[in-house]
Amino acid sequence: MKYLFLMEVFGFIGIMWLMGKMYRRGMLTEQFFAVLSLTYISLFLLTAFLLAPLSYGILLIWVIITAVLWIVGYPFARWVYRQVIPPK
Repeated sequence: MKYLFLMEVFGFIGIMWLMGKMYRRGMLTEQFFAVLSLTYISLFLLTAFLLAPLSYGILLIWVIITAVLWIVGYPFARWVYRQVIPPK
């Protein structure tokens, strides 16, 4: 479990580093920011659900939560990008 936590921390640092590098080069777009953010959160949810004993019911719950997260989270992440990162 300790290793999963370390993987999540280094993954978060890596994604933040990638976003910063892409922003400095002018390559970070609103859509890419949203996809990267939601991909990390989906991976975080997957590793959290993998700590429970696997069954089809738990996997189905993860799929439903992830689908709702992407449907609601994608427009929200794009809105956050517009509010936080000023246009060049």
